[in-house]
Amino acid sequence: SVATGEVKFLAQHRWNQVRQTVWFDADTILATAAERPGEAYSIWQISYPSGAATKLTNDLNSYPTISLTADSGSIAAVMTELDNNIWVMPAFDASRATQVTQGRNLVGSPTFTPDGNLVFPLKQPVGGDLFLLDPSSGTKKQLTANAGDNLVPSVSPDGRYIVFMSDRAGAPH
Repeated sequence: SVATGEVKFLAQHRWNQVRQTVWFDADTILATAAERPGEAYSIWQISYPSGAATKLTNDLNSYPTISLTADSGSIAAVMTELDNNIWVMPAFDASRATQVTQGRNLVGSPTFTPDGNLVFPLKQPVGGDLFLLDPSSGTKKQLTANAGDNLVPSVSPDGRYIVFMSDRAGAPH
């Protein structure tokens, strides 16, 4: 409140980071926010004064900033995409590097298995899953599914186990 200086939470929804807010009209606020660390910014509609929040974008792209025309008839948004891939090369010979993945949303370090395959995290619409990749054939197998973010894999020396960080229980473990 400008008059009293009182500060109160607007929405019950919790985000990891809110990047921008703009008033759409007297009863609605638009916000760009990320729900979890490292996640893309989505555009949210927040009702005022109830605080009810509705996610307007639900894809793998990030929308960090938005702007409205004076009459709120048009919204401009900056959309960002991550385009990253895994490359494999003989030690210290970048001239022989080979790209082994195609696409977007790689979110973390790949790690080799003892037999030369790769385990890596890939961002999904909700969370991130681990995949196993045979670099020679390009064959990819999903190892985790719909269980939050699964990151920083480490393969045991005998290849029987993968240790990784996951927030599937609500907090990183």
